[in-house]
Parts: sequence; structure tokens; C-alpha cells
Amino acid sequence: MLKKITAVILVLSVLMTTACSSKPFSLYDTPIKFNDPFSTEGEDMSFSDLKITEIDVEGLISSIDRMKELSEKEGSLEELKKLYKETYIGMDKISANYAVSNLLYDIDVQNDDLSKSCLEHESTYNRVYTLYDDAMKTLLNSSYADEMKKFLGEDIAALFDEEKVDIELITELSNEESRLTNEYTQLLATPVKVTIDGEEWDVNKLYEEMNSLTNDEYLSIYLELDKAFNKKALEIYIPLVELRKQIAKEFGFDNPSEYYYERYFNRDYTPEEAKFFHKNVKEHMVPVFNSLPRISHDAEIRSEDVLPKIAEILPLISKEMSDIFNEMTENGLCILEDDMTKSYDGGYTTSVNTYKRPLIYNAIYGNYRSITDTVHEFGHYCDYYLNGIYSPCYNSVCFDIAEVPSMGLEAIFYDYYDKIIEDCNDEKAHLIKYFLSSVIDGCYMDEAQQKIYSYEGELTADIVNDIFEETAKEYGKTDDFERYTWAYISHNFYSPFYYVSYAASSIASLEIWNISQTEGKEKAKEIYLKILSDGSFEYGYTESLKKNGLKGFTDADNLKNIAQSAKNEIDKLMTEK
Repeated sequence: MLKKITAVILVLSVLMTTACSSKPFSLYDTPIKFNDPFSTEGEDMSFSDLKITEIDVEGLISSIDRMKELSEKEGSLEELKKLYKETYIGMDKISANYAVSNLLYDIDVQNDDLSKSCLEHESTYNRVYTLYDDAMKTLLNSSYADEMKKFLGEDIAALFDEEKVDIELITELSNEESRLTNEYTQLLATPVKVTIDGEEWDVNKLYEEMNSLTNDEYLSIYLELDKAFNKKALEIYIPLVELRKQIAKEFGFDNPSEYYYERYFNRDYTPEEAKFFHKNVKEHMVPVFNSLPRISHDAEIRSEDVLPKIAEILPLISKEMSDIFNEMTENGLCILEDDMTKSYDGGYTTSVNTYKRPLIYNAIYGNYRSITDTVHEFGHYCDYYLNGIYSPCYNSVCFDIAEVPSMGLEAIFYDYYDKIIEDCNDEKAHLIKYFLSSVIDGCYMDEAQQKIYSYEGELTADIVNDIFEETAKEYGKTDDFERYTWAYISHNFYSPFYYVSYAASSIASLEIWNISQTEGKEKAKEIYLKILSDGSFEYGYTESLKKNGLKGFTDADNLKNIAQSAKNEIDKLMTEK
């Protein structure tokens, strides 16, 4: 997952060849079209270097205000250029503080001081960014437009082409959004409690005493805990939905889903086109998925073995990726947390503008997903490292493609599981099933959210739960828990409409996996590395897949064939056990 991206990464211009491909090609042979004349070289960074930088925020705001003021005065070109350089550096630091404060808080979410710091830096970023955005739009619509566009570069200037908005209102709404999402983070880290027949339960006690309970007793208590969590989460979710509808409207979108698809996630397909994806998944993939057996994945992976096991496999895939991984681990830029009583229960890759470098945070749980989830984030890390662009306010990543370097790397690792886990048939089968479930869940979440965000009338807890439950049934999810468990999916709170990116990228990743099984893993690796080479900052989803010979979700027959191949492989693995 890409979380709270504040800018993005360093371009490598050196020619690289893969360790295992039959023919050499560059891991970065397509020049990024984006040009920022003021972007600086990245610096070496380790986790111990991360810190909050002192910034004269009011001084920066004064410079931004001065830049806006001079836009209306003659003879100010040279001072405007100087002010732009100053504000550029200041925005870099503001953005870096935002990223670092979030990371430090996620490592220790029970720390009130870090929570306060995180909110303060988010608030500062929201406030200063909206002022900066407004000043830049004013400048680039002034008599200095032509000269400043030459000075900034056309790519930077294009970032400020949108209509101006009400700065004070957007700042207020953004700050409230940050407050609500941080409240949700704290809710995730605090086990809810329920009292049943005079006895208090939370999830920790339930796990401790599960062997003394009947199955019905266990499920009954679990359901009550889900209901309790859902009730608290809805007190955050409904205000978030209403607030985000207002934000979308301020940016000129009557339909919030169109705002998130087009402006937020840079998709080259629309919510209406996604509805055909939903329909075809329900028709061609859900029945196959529901025919699959339950699959255990009991192999234990110790926390201290996660990074060494990944390091062992990467040279077999790409020497360059292995080198990037080794540099990352040597500098402590992959933070793995296994204590979810104090840390954020999730994973993401982010970046620090002032260093021009990415870093990983990932929660791990001691099973094979500790490997695959970390591999997933490392795919993001490589995309950032090889292809990303660092520039204040630049955030034009295509999220559907951004998830292919991550989920695609999980798919590539499939053929190396026997080097990681003994008797790994269950884990391999579970991984394939996990990919199918990512497609289904991504479409389910997207369809439910489209319904919720387009709902006319007052949203209530029952209406939201009804929509999630009814939509879940359409995707073959029929147990009592579905009415409530959507609230544990943090993307619904942090990044609405993100989840369909997992569905779209899972289709591409399953195609890569299927090519590995039918045409050989060298061919699959070549396709994967070319997609990684292209990166997620220049091409759209359908554009990138077409360029690299994949069909994606727009082809119904492709969905049908992938589902059947996955079922055949799982059946084979279960038979061979």
C-alpha cells in the first residue's frame, strides 16, 4: 500500500541488466517526461537520520503571501523567482516533516505526544500547501505567467492548472479529515470491549480462552466485538463521507467517486467503466472462488528471518533489485513491527522529500504473509527508488500501476516458495487464492463505496451497514460478520476508492503469474521488470498493460481464463500434498 504520499523519488539513469533475463534491458530506460529544474540530488539516509526539521512556518507563509502579492505588481520578476526558490525549499521540508511525523506515530500509536505531533504536522502541511497552491495559481495566471512557466518548467506549471478553490474552507476540511483519520488509527490500536452475561471480553481475552469455548460461543463473542468496533468506527466514517463529499464539490465534482478516480488516483478509466469490472468479476470469478477449498497456511516465519529470506531470493530475480534491497536494509529503511498493541496495524511505503528516498513500514504476524507483505512493500520501494519524482506538491502516481510492482513481485516470488518454506503447497495455494480474493474484495469495496458516496439522503449507521452487507452478498459473502467487518478495512477510512487498485493490479499480477506457469518464469520476470522500469508516474493502467502485452480487467475472457487457471493450480497443489 502507498500511504500518505508527499512526493516521489530519484531517477536512475544508469543502464542495468537483469540477472536472469535472456536479453539485457534497462531497469530504467524510459526517460521520465516530468521535469523539475529545482529538484536536487538525493542524500544517503538511514532510519536514525529521520527527524523533524525546525521550520519557520510563519516566515514561509509570509514568503508565499509575498509571492502572491507581487504577482499583481510590475517589475517583480526577479524577486518572484527568488521567492519561488525559497518556498520550494520550505515546502520540501514541510512535506518531509509530514511524512516523518506520520511514521513515528505509526510506530507508537499509543504515544499522545506523537499523536499530537502528527496532527500538528498534518495541519501545518494542509494549511501551507493550500496557501502555496493558491499563490502559485495566482502567479501563473498573472502577467508573469509566460516567464515563470519557463523558469519553473512546463511540468511544474501544469500542476497548478486547476481552478482556484476556497483556501480557508479546504484547509478547514483537510484538517478535520486528518483529525478523523487519526482518531480511526487510535481506534484500530485500542481493543474494543464488550460485556456478555456479566463478563468483559476483548479480542486478546478471546484468543487466550478460545480453547475453552465451543465454536458457537467463540463466534458469538467475536460477532459482538465486531459490532462494537463497527459502531465506534461508524461515528468516524459517516462524518468522513460527508466531509469528503464537500471536498469533492469544492474541486468541481458533483460525483465524489469521479473526484477520487480522476484527481486523487489519476486513473485512466472512470467509475462507470469500473462497474463493468464489478459485473464481470461477479459473473466469472466469484463462482470459481466460492468453489475453492479452505486453505490453511500454518508455516511460521520468525520476525528476524523475514528480511534474510527475501534477500536470499532477490538475486535470482534481479541483481539490481537485490542491490537496492541490501542498501535499504543496511540503512534500516524497512521497519517491521510485530507488536500491534502499540503500532499501526498495516503496511505502506512512503518517502522523505529532503532525502529523496523511500522507506517501508510493515506490520508482520509470524506467518508466510510476513514474507509476502514485505515483498509487496519492497516492490513499491523499487518503483519509488527507480522512477519516482521528488518535487513539492507533485503527487501524480497512477495507483493502479503502483500496485503492480508490489503485487506483481508477490506473484514472481511464487516460483521460489520452496526455497523459503518446506512443504509449501498450502502457502502457494493460499497466495493464489489471496490474489483472487483481492480482485473480489477490491471490486466489492469499490461498488459499496460508489453506492454510499452517491446515496441521496441522510446516511445512518444502518444504511451504511445495509449497503456493505447487501453488496457483500452479491460477491458471495454471506456470513453474519460481513455487515460489520468492512470497518476493519483501513482504506475505507484513509483512502476511499483506493481498494479497486488492488483488484486491477491483482488481475495484472495474476496474468504475470499465469505467464510464469505457461510460458516460463523468465518471460514473466521480463514482463514484470519492464513494468517496474516504466514506473507508475508516467503511464496509466490500461496504457501500461497494453504496452507490456497484458490484457487487464477490460477483457472479460481474460478474467474467466485467469480464474480457471488459478483453480486448476490450487486443485493440483491440494492433490499433491
